[in-house]
Amino acid sequence: MSTAIDTVNGALMEIGVFSDVKPPSPETVNHTFRYLLDMINEWLVKEITLGDNFVLPVEPADDMLNDANTDRALKTSLAVMVAPSLRQPISIGLAANAGSAYTDLLISNVKRNEQPFPSSLPRGAGRNTFPLSRRFFNEPTKKAPNVVPPDPQ
Repeated sequence: MSTAIDTVNGALMEIGVFSDVKPPSPETVNHTFRYLLDMINEWLVKEITLGDNFVLPVEPADDMLNDANTDRALKTSLAVMVAPSLRQPISIGLAANAGSAYTDLLISNVKRNEQPFPSSLPRGAGRNTFPLSRRFFNEPTKKAPNVVPPDPQ
């Protein structure tokens, strides 16, 4: 979990604008924070899940409650996005790392549909052959309708 300012500083450190010796100017931090908000909004419009507890930051000091996978994707993608506007080169390693982090973020949020196995297997599928033509998975049982016997008169 990190704050928005941690993500901004991490992205600026990736492109060499921020270090312990040379902190970025407040204008650079605000500029990068606006890029961060734009990127997060773009991802949310594309329905990319940024974690179960993710909170959209309003101020740079706000905690986003993101996990490590989301944090890595945000920092590296933000670095690639903001580097041209700050006249910084994008290294091949940074571009590859950002692509990998973005792909990992997409993969980690895939929702799979349940597949109903009993109706999808052909008769005799599986190793169980007794009784003949029995399915490997049991079919759901169907209840017989309640039939009222005719009244004998």
